[in-house]
Amino acid sequence: MSKSALIATLLAPFVKRNAPPPRPPERILSDEEWQEWRQAREKQVRSNGKIFREKFLAGLIADGHKWKTALMRDGEIVEILDTFSAATARGRELFPDEVFSVQTITDEPLNMGTLGAWLVTRDEDEPVST
Repeated sequence: MSKSALIATLLAPFVKRNAPPPRPPERILSDEEWQEWRQAREKQVRSNGKIFREKFLAGLIADGHKWKTALMRDGEIVEILDTFSAATARGRELFPDEVFSVQTITDEPLNMGTLGAWLVTRDEDEPVST
């Protein structure tokens, strides 16, 4: 056995298999790019939330997915996962630009605390405080 083959054999248990490719280095966004990204993300969250409630929610609950989490992008459900954190991680994995939304599948009101009460929106899509 050659020296390099022996080294490879000895190191094999320590080498990660099926490791995801490394992410490209993050670059700093200009103020304009940051605002565009933020607006795209906010638009995605708003439109996905509305479409989710109107089009998908009742069917998902009827199919037994209550309390699971839907990962959405561009008004479509990409994947249904068990937890909010799993859906967020999967969204970041699939969409490096982080323009996606995560919806909890329930018809019951969620307690979002003080911040959630402040972020409630009216039909005009303007934040209001309570």
